[in-house]
Amino acid sequence: MHEAAHPQKKGSLTNPTHEQDETNASCGDKVTVQLTLKDDRITQIAWQGAGCAISQASMSLISAFVEGKTKNEVEKLAKIDVLELLGLEEITPGREKCMMLGLKAVHTSLKHGIVTK
Repeated sequence: MHEAAHPQKKGSLTNPTHEQDETNASCGDKVTVQLTLKDDRITQIAWQGAGCAISQASMSLISAFVEGKTKNEVEKLAKIDVLELLGLEEITPGREKCMMLGLKAVHTSLKHGIVTK
């Protein structure tokens, strides 16, 4: 998976408005998502993480896809959208949590991950 070897948007933001850490307890994959929300639109996103190729590739593709989208558009994204981003029709149940880790972090960040300084 090219995205796992050369991830998009991997890094950190100077002044994010939202941040969220997520861990897949079954395998130990981790991601931290930072984003800047302005006028209800994701204007910047960055992430850090470690784990399997699926979790890292999906986080890379999700981060590139959601930048520029509205909060409402991003909140509607689901498993089928992540499968499409990865170019897959299905994934085994054991790998689904890996694939969805990044989207879960983005969704939770938008709901609860407000950074206060």
